[in-house]
Amino acid sequence: MSFWPFEMETVSDHCAIENFLTSEECEKIIKLGQQKKLNKAITFEGKSPIRESYISWIYPTDDVNWLFEKITDATVQANRRCFNFELTGLGEGLQFTYYTAPKGKYGRHMDSGPKAKVRKLSFTVQLSDVNSYKNGNILIHHGDPPLVIPKKRGLICFFPSYMLHEVSKVSEGERYSLVGWITGPSFK
Repeated sequence: MSFWPFEMETVSDHCAIENFLTSEECEKIIKLGQQKKLNKAITFEGKSPIRESYISWIYPTDDVNWLFEKITDATVQANRRCFNFELTGLGEGLQFTYYTAPKGKYGRHMDSGPKAKVRKLSFTVQLSDVNSYKNGNILIHHGDPPLVIPKKRGLICFFPSYMLHEVSKVSEGERYSLVGWITGPSFK
């Protein structure tokens, strides 16, 4: 009996870029996200006990082309350095997310679903000042214990969309973030 030879490709579990946004840029995005109608967030399946947050959507038409350009540049850099996925682009708008104590959270999940575009890379941008809330950590479950993403204002973190991850419960204050997904053809 013979087997096909194969080599395992190494894919990073995350790629973080500090100081992606300035404090002023973070404040500008928070203001824009708050001005839009915040809706209770749901999952692909609808209402879910694992998610307690509010969201609005930001698009290039919101006079933030500068932000989409920065995200595109950071995506190319992160993908080249850490993932080497075949990507087609930012397939959806940017999700502005608001978590508030004592229940704000998003339990363990992956960023994919039925009848959705193929999300390959997920990213999150820390918008809040880290002293304005407690807990609300981004955890990537790629081993035990999970990887805790640093809480640094302006940091952008990319990770494969198929990775199990969560935002732990915010115990005090309010947490703001910007989330998006980079799409591509199906994995082969």
